[in-house]
Order: sequence, then structure tokens, then C-alpha cells
Amino acid sequence: MIKKQREAAIKPGIYEIAVNGLFTALIAVGAFIKISIPVQPFPMNFTLQFFFVLLAGLLLGGKQAFFCVLTYLAVGLAGVQGEALLICCVPPLGSFWDLQRLPG
Repeated sequence: MIKKQREAAIKPGIYEIAVNGLFTALIAVGAFIKISIPVQPFPMNFTLQFFFVLLAGLLLGGKQAFFCVLTYLAVGLAGVQGEALLICCVPPLGSFWDLQRLPG
């Protein structure tokens, strides 16, 4: 009985995987959304990435939010960028040589 409970606690369900993927995607998209506050003498800019990380922590809890951010960091460390991700998802248009020609 204890072994079944332990396996159920370790094994994530489809719902947890989907929600973690959703919040990982929100964190990635939030990095591109910039909001500027016109404060003198220099404007202050921030992104919504921080907001989505906090939202994941509040809605999902610490453990799942940690795995969302860890997944985001792993994808970033693997070298996947926003434009490269779009090109790789469309097989007829994307190839290794297309990735070499990306700006930046």
C-alpha cells in the first residue's frame, strides 16, 4: 500500500505535464513582452517573464513551478531560441542551414 502511494506521488500525470508545459511556454513568451515605465531621467523597462514565474509559483506550488523554470532553463541552455524554435517546428521550411542564417 505504501509503495503504491509512493509511486503515485513520484509519477506525474497528464494534467501536471500539460500545465508545466503551458507555464514553461508562458515564461518563454513573457521574455519577449516588454513594458516600459516612463520614469525620469531614464525609462524603466521590465518583461512579463518575472510575472509568469510568480504566477506559476502561486498557482502550481513550489515543486511544479521549480520544474517549469528548470525546463525553461534547460531549453535555453540547449540553445533553442524563439526564431529557431519556430523554424524547427515547420519541417519543410526549416533545416540546419536555415538555422545558420538566422540574424543574431
